[in-house]
Amino acid sequence: MMSLDLNLHVLTKELSVYLENQVRVGGFLGSGVGLALALGFGAAYACYYWTSVAKKPKLVSGGKKFYEFLKENCPVVTETYYPPFWCWESRVQTLLRPFVTAKPWVSYRNELMRAPDGGQISLDWFDNEDSLSHPTRPLGPPSCSCPV
Repeated sequence: MMSLDLNLHVLTKELSVYLENQVRVGGFLGSGVGLALALGFGAAYACYYWTSVAKKPKLVSGGKKFYEFLKENCPVVTETYYPPFWCWESRVQTLLRPFVTAKPWVSYRNELMRAPDGGQISLDWFDNEDSLSHPTRPLGPPSCSCPV
C-alpha cells in the first residue's frame, strides 16, 4: 500500500511540474484565482440551470377530456423543456431569435384586395418558374384588416 501511495504522489508531482512548464495560459484565467472563479461560476450556473431553468411546462386546458387528449397524443407537452444554455430567459429568446435563425431568400409578390365592407386582404405569392406543376404558390395564410 505504501508503494501505491508513493507512486501516486510522484505521479501527481510530475504532472504538476509538467503542467507548470508546458501548458502556459496567460491572463486572468491563467491564474489559479481566475480559473477557480470561472469554474465556480460555471458550476453555479449549471446548478441553477438544472434546478430552476429546465422545467416541465404547465398544461392548462378547458376540460379534463381535452387535457387527457393532449397528454396521450402530444407527449411533448409533458416533457421537460431545456432552453439553450446561453439564452434561457424567454424575453431574451424573443430578442435574439432574428439573429440566430436562418433567413432563406424568397422572392414574392404581394396582392392587396379591397373587400366590399371596406377592409382589405393581403396575399403573398411565390412565383416559381422552375416548377411546371406549381408555378405559383401562396405564402402562408392571408392577412386581413377589417374596418373598425
